Amino acid sequence: MKRLVFLLSIIAFLTVPTSSYALLGFGVEGAIGISKSNASGKFSYKEDLTYDLESNMGFDDTDDEKETARIKLYLPLVIPNVYYHHYEMNFAGTAAASFEYAGQTIAATTASSLDIVVDDYALFYTIAPINLATAGIVNIEVGINVRLLSIDAEVTGVTDDVDFSVPIPQIFAAVQIDIPMIPIILHGEYRSLSIDDDNECTSITGRLVLELPIPLPLGEVFIAGGYTKDIYKIDHDNVKADTEFETYFLELGYKF
Repeated sequence: MKRLVFLLSIIAFLTVPTSSYALLGFGVEGAIGISKSNASGKFSYKEDLTYDLESNMGFDDTDDEKETARIKLYLPLVIPNVYYHHYEMNFAGTAAASFEYAGQTIAATTASSLDIVVDDYALFYTIAPINLATAGIVNIEVGINVRLLSIDAEVTGVTDDVDFSVPIPQIFAAVQIDIPMIPIILHGEYRSLSIDDDNECTSITGRLVLELPIPLPLGEVFIAGGYTKDIYKIDHDNVKADTEFETYFLELGYKF
């Protein structure tokens, strides 16, 4: 019994929330924003992986800005913290040359579109000794993430569209560096699953947070800007992809 109590005490010490806005063992950080993405790489359906998202399908930047949202819940003691993140990408273009797709020959100037919706659900712990050893400057988080990836690809004249959602388990790691003496915090996030050379889902995000000098009785308002790089390699159910997506975003948020 004493050994069990000792182990639980060690776990509580290692994982207790340590951010400045979670002094009581509970904290919230949330933000909404806008983003714009660009695409590169290759994508195919029922064909060899031979045509390019930019040169063949005419995709480059997203049609317009898309909404983003994220929220983090820091929970007390050994309860895992929760992180939800949502963003979307939407591409449309016109084929520059003919190509094969879904068993058909697609003529040049044919319109096509690609919609991607990402919903990340993470459970994680903070590594309290690092935060304490750096006097709150560095905070590291580790855990697991499930990415719900929804893809809808349409080509004019093709009735057999790609439309599916798949949950992808990933490792999750993050770091925050609270720069002393100035109201700037640097964020880095990493999510990844690599099964083999043909199946990989990796996401890397960098974020610069500026805390605003707005007097509030509780919490802080901030603005942030950042960049996400998503790497998808897929060989599953007639869908093949070797693609990269770059997303730039701006956020307005609140934390306590």
